Amino acid sequence: MEAAKAFRNGLPYTIALEGVTSQPARLLGLGNRIGKIAPGFDADILVWDSDPLSVGAAPVQVRPFHRVAVWI
Repeated sequence: MEAAKAFRNGLPYTIALEGVTSQPARLLGLGNRIGKIAPGFDADILVWDSDPLSVGAAPVQVRPFHRVAVWI
């Protein structure tokens, strides 16, 4: 929700999204295996009912922990 608010107040979309994905992974020292959808990375895959940075967006399906084998 904070990323959505930041985007709504002018933060660029990609920076807001990185703020809840790749940047926390990097800060935790895990940026080499989580935080991105890329080959060899581990990921929980979520399907959203709308743009994930829109206020009120909710996940409708969660596929926990998959190793990303190919670029989608």
